[in-house]
Amino acid sequence: MQQHLKKMMENALTEHETPHRVNRYISEADWDKIYEAIKTHEFSFFPNSLNPNSYKNLMPWESLNKIITEHRLCSPRMRLFKNGESIPENDYSVSKISPGNTVFIDILVERLYYYLREGASLIIDAIEELYQPLKDFTIGLENLLNLPIKVNAYLSWKDVRGFEKHWDGHDVLILQIHGKKKWFIYGKTQKYPVYMNPHCEINVPEKHIWDKTLEEGDLLYIPRGMWHHAEAINEPSLHLTFGIKRNIATDYINWLQEQLFKKEEFRKDIPFSDEIIKLDEYQRDIKKSIIHALEEYTLESFLIYKRSKIHRKSINLPFAAQSLIFKKPLNEYAIKTTCYNSSNLDIKNGNGILKFNGKVLHFSKSCYNFFSVLSNNEVHSLEKLLNILPKKTNQENKLLFITSLVHKGIIEVLKYNN
Repeated sequence: MQQHLKKMMENALTEHETPHRVNRYISEADWDKIYEAIKTHEFSFFPNSLNPNSYKNLMPWESLNKIITEHRLCSPRMRLFKNGESIPENDYSVSKISPGNTVFIDILVERLYYYLREGASLIIDAIEELYQPLKDFTIGLENLLNLPIKVNAYLSWKDVRGFEKHWDGHDVLILQIHGKKKWFIYGKTQKYPVYMNPHCEINVPEKHIWDKTLEEGDLLYIPRGMWHHAEAINEPSLHLTFGIKRNIATDYINWLQEQLFKKEEFRKDIPFSDEIIKLDEYQRDIKKSIIHALEEYTLESFLIYKRSKIHRKSINLPFAAQSLIFKKPLNEYAIKTTCYNSSNLDIKNGNGILKFNGKVLHFSKSCYNFFSVLSNNEVHSLEKLLNILPKKTNQENKLLFITSLVHKGIIEVLKYNN
């Protein structure tokens, strides 16, 4: 049985890539350069930076076909664009009614093929949610950057633009997986632009400052706000864009505002405009309170909170719906965390703290090693984890404790079946 469990854990590690193993696809030396470019917002091109023995596994054509075939993808999740214009969904799909009287969108395959042959680009949003190897790689990047990432797939066949030149409100890593695509970079018209900024300049630059054809295995980093567009070159092309959402000062202020509702002085009414003396007093008091609040709710606290929000849904049935999960023999079970890494763990005032999905779990300091071991996101045997928990706690209570973590969605159970 131990051999069976060992084999199961090895298989689980293959199917659920350890998030920190980004170097399966990108070498550590190349990642250091990419990381430096992201930190400094420096536009950069990294030729041949993807491992030639593995990068196509991030999205094989066969897996892409399966995703489109088996999922009911409709606009805006999956859409067609040509020359900057969206092709109406009803031109290549039809609404149908299932036997259960549910309306759904069905792709008209022949029409889809026609538009792609005519130069349309196919876009699938959040494709990492639909393919496990890509999801695992994305989680690895999120853990390395401590930032949320969404992945879109772009497919083209003709030398026709899918989109006109534009800028994105987030950083983008582009991985060329199949074929080639030519990119044009035009520079920035405003520093650190954001979509919701009413003062953002919309001056479109005329001349590009960089152009190059990305080939399979190349990687491109485009910082937020840099104008660009891409063109395929009459061959099948598939690239993945990893949208990286950076934290900015207004995010911190919005979070700070939520914390300030806890304090009475920030819920008090502002005096009427003709109460000059009271207004002056209020202004002085609120200024002091804001300074104290900034000292209490620090930028570091905000970043810890944001890291805890980087969470991907993981369903663990049938186990998580059972009140009593574990039955003998216990050596059939293995455990894996679903929602945190070591940066979410802390010890404060003698107790352990785990922050996950915007929530906080307080636990005894004696359980810290248990959570720390799981934080590497690898698969661990249940027996090993039981032995790590405090010796003075009996096995029944240890199992109840682990079961409660499964119910909260913090860990998931894997089981070998005969």
